[in-house]
Amino acid sequence: MEEYVLGGVPVGGAIVYLVEMAKRLGLDSKFAMPLSIALGVLLYTTYSAVIGATPEQWWISTVMGVLSGGFASGAYSGIKAIRE
Repeated sequence: MEEYVLGGVPVGGAIVYLVEMAKRLGLDSKFAMPLSIALGVLLYTTYSAVIGATPEQWWISTVMGVLSGGFASGAYSGIKAIRE
């Protein structure tokens, strides 16, 4: 479980970066949250595939991906609102 928590820090930054890049390339803002969650799941399940995860670890990685994607999207929106 510790790998997922430690891995969450750079994954969150990568998600924010990739979603922002997609928005600058023309993605409508209403799709930012679903994209963020999808990227979180994709990154965490890819990580699970690389480490040869057990079925229980796959479930945890999927949940962590959803949470990381939601957190990354919410953190970006919150910071943006504070700056304005």
